[in-house]
Amino acid sequence: MPQSAQEIPVNLSHAARWVIEAGRIALDRQRSLSWRRDVALKGDGSPVTAIDHEVEAYLVERIRRYHPTHRVLAEESGQQPGTNELIWVIDPIDGTRAYASGLPVWGVSVGVFVGAAPHAGVVHLPVPDETYAIGPGVATLNGKPLTPSHPVEWDHPLAFVAISSDAHRHFDIDYPRIRTMGSTVAHLIYVARSTAVGALIRRAGLWDLAGALPLLAHCGVEIEYLGGGPFQVSPLLTGEPIREPLIVARPENMDRLRVCLRDRRDVS
Repeated sequence: MPQSAQEIPVNLSHAARWVIEAGRIALDRQRSLSWRRDVALKGDGSPVTAIDHEVEAYLVERIRRYHPTHRVLAEESGQQPGTNELIWVIDPIDGTRAYASGLPVWGVSVGVFVGAAPHAGVVHLPVPDETYAIGPGVATLNGKPLTPSHPVEWDHPLAFVAISSDAHRHFDIDYPRIRTMGSTVAHLIYVARSTAVGALIRRAGLWDLAGALPLLAHCGVEIEYLGGGPFQVSPLLTGEPIREPLIVARPENMDRLRVCLRDRRDVS
């Protein structure tokens, strides 16, 4: 019989310490300017740095040392097999472009899945020094219990829709305020914390989302395809990117958000 999520041993405190240390490594490197000449572009046009690889290697080593049978899916090094149904999904630096530009909104993100079901997640945003750790029966921000915020009102003057920096090239957006922070996982956190009314995600792998998925569930936030239907994790477990845009919002705002966003490829 497969183990239940409650029975599978994942020490959330250990995972949080690893992610925080990974964030410290990345933040120390960001403060040095000499490495920026090493920024390269991957096949999909997204940037990668030596720091992405360094942070990822640190996290993989921690996981392999303490959980040698668990599977790993990491953004830069891909899949590492295991005999356990539990999968660690790593984004060493979510928001590499912002990170490499010296901007403050980026994070280190690790999600843990039992098969395709989110089990736990840790997201650390080093510059604001925020660590979100969510597992079965526990959700904390910087070690203190995290209580879901009241939903942000759709017409609140401070509410915004979080978008990618190139969203204007692909979508018509009919909402009065939009912001791009440069980090997908940060966008998800802002929706969960009721700062953003919603988020639009055009291009992502599972690692961009994994650490925040348990937080979304804890805060009652939904994630769906822009064209309709609930988000499916299974197709992304091999490292494939999402095939269609995603929208993220609380249930009462989901349909309103969908109406405000039109994919320009949709000629219907």
